[in-house]
Amino acid sequence: EGDYVDRAELLIPRESFQSADVSQRVDLNRRFDLVQSFEVAEHLPRIAAAQFVENLTSHSDLVAFSAAVPGQLGVHHVNEKPYHYWQHHFADQGYLMLDCIRPHIHNQRDVEWWYRYNTFLFVKHSRIAALPAEVRATQVPIGAPIRDYASPTIRLGRQVTRWFPRWLSTRIAHASFVSKAKRSA
Repeated sequence: EGDYVDRAELLIPRESFQSADVSQRVDLNRRFDLVQSFEVAEHLPRIAAAQFVENLTSHSDLVAFSAAVPGQLGVHHVNEKPYHYWQHHFADQGYLMLDCIRPHIHNQRDVEWWYRYNTFLFVKHSRIAALPAEVRATQVPIGAPIRDYASPTIRLGRQVTRWFPRWLSTRIAHASFVSKAKRSA
């Protein structure tokens, strides 16, 4: 996370929290069973995309990853890209895309839609054989079509909003966030 995080609001011990600029090289000097990055990449400039993916893959052979697609709308979304864009960046690091998560959660309304529609597992090529057959079967070859699980309403909205100027998209996303927060209060 970034320095903007209020340490008093953490749900983990403060000593377990570390801020970093993920657009630059990050080395935690350890590896993990799984690295997760959900809806972060679209907030980084395009020029930082390769470094960000390298940061993730240098810390685990398994990466659960989601990023906003074009037209998704969000505050400071400067790099909304289609799924294949991220697939190529992970492939450059020797990772394969598996679509083993979305088929199981795309209809779960208690999960925010951007996670339901955008989450993939990227696995280091050398680790694929160790996965269960049903997971291996979800591999998405480079260039193969990737199913869009989004509802027709979400798809239509993305088609329209992808042409909005960034300032308008940000304003709409912010207004939506504020409205949702007020309804939840």
